[in-house]
Amino acid sequence: MNRLQCGASKSLLIFGAVKKAVSIFLLSLYVFATAEFQELLKLPQLAEHYAEHREKNPQISFWEFLDMHYSHGKVADEDYKDDMKLPFKTTDDCGHLTVTGVVSSAEEQLNITPFANSRAPFPIPSDFSFPPPFLGTIFQPPKSA
Repeated sequence: MNRLQCGASKSLLIFGAVKKAVSIFLLSLYVFATAEFQELLKLPQLAEHYAEHREKNPQISFWEFLDMHYSHGKVADEDYKDDMKLPFKTTDDCGHLTVTGVVSSAEEQLNITPFANSRAPFPIPSDFSFPPPFLGTIFQPPKSA
């Protein structure tokens, strides 16, 4: 393999690696921008809050902790602010689009007359004629020499 081929293969490998890294970065950016995956970033807060509850009550299991925080709705207790920082406790609608509209009857807005009942005939210009035949010679398929 000569130097030119070796250099070309190295540049292709580098280009492929950069392309893969950029693709992974853009995909990660998109995934974590959505609300559901954004909640997964709050998992360390869940672990910290569970550790705080374990300090107060060493007998509490993780399932009891989850039951206490997720099965009984929004309970306003002394650590309510910390509870609301847990994953899936609040909803953030900044990434969603809401479209509202008003529907009214079509009779009020549209006055459509069917074409068959139309009194005006289809307009045909008086100077209507087919194009001259020499215009057809402009658009020809390519020819090999």
